[in-house]
Amino acid sequence: MERLAGAGSMTDLPLLIDSRSACEMLFGSGDRKNLYRLYAMIDREEITAKKFGDRWFIPRAEMEKFIDADAG
Repeated sequence: MERLAGAGSMTDLPLLIDSRSACEMLFGSGDRKNLYRLYAMIDREEITAKKFGDRWFIPRAEMEKFIDADAG
């Protein structure tokens, strides 16, 4: 996604990140396999997410924690 590729920092991202964009940030691709990986992480409560209707969103603060923990 263009809005993610040009983001200089996490604060440039929206407060809620859709599941496909989160996959692109975490795994480099938003394909179906990676979506299932993300959903499995949500089921195991490794990453916090909110469901609105049939769509999952990850709070920006949660992505910051997850990415910081993975980098450190």
